[in-house]
Amino acid sequence: MERGADNAESLEALAARSRDGSSAAFNELAARVSAPLARYLRGRGASPQDAEDLAQEALFKAYRNLHRYDPARPFEPWLRTIAARLAADHAERRGRERAVASLDHDPAGPAARGADAAEAGRTLWRIAAELLPARQYAALERRYAAGLSGREIASELGVTEANIKVMLFRARKRLAGDERVKALLTQGSEQ
Repeated sequence: MERGADNAESLEALAARSRDGSSAAFNELAARVSAPLARYLRGRGASPQDAEDLAQEALFKAYRNLHRYDPARPFEPWLRTIAARLAADHAERRGRERAVASLDHDPAGPAARGADAAEAGRTLWRIAAELLPARQYAALERRYAAGLSGREIASELGVTEANIKVMLFRARKRLAGDERVKALLTQGSEQ
């Protein structure tokens, strides 16, 4: 591909042509934004390998969602928003993986702690079912028990992703204010 004339083309124009079906335009777009996007992700705390992977995932997601992109608006902030959300999801997943892995290395031993932790978890879910409205409980259960993303939960419950964030925030806030939950959390940190 001859790059001389195309290289001057704006990212917005390349995105618009990509949206219209030009794979050559998307290839050019991806070539121009991949390295800066990976640097952006590294700046947000991703390892070099994770940054490369997340940049590729963000480009793939952008490609699938080009029908939502408005070429009258700057392309890079749109793409960075996609990448930032993916990075946040990735970091959250990593945090959960580390938390689970740390349970396996507890000197008290997983067998001794497992029964107590399992019972505390069941108690917490019973309290949540008792305290929360049905939709908040459903969102909380899908997020933390099933591990679904906000987008997946929104799709299942027929609401927007923003609504899910609000539901989860309110559910966590209500649970955090309950004395029984506070006692469970205090008990868990003393072990």
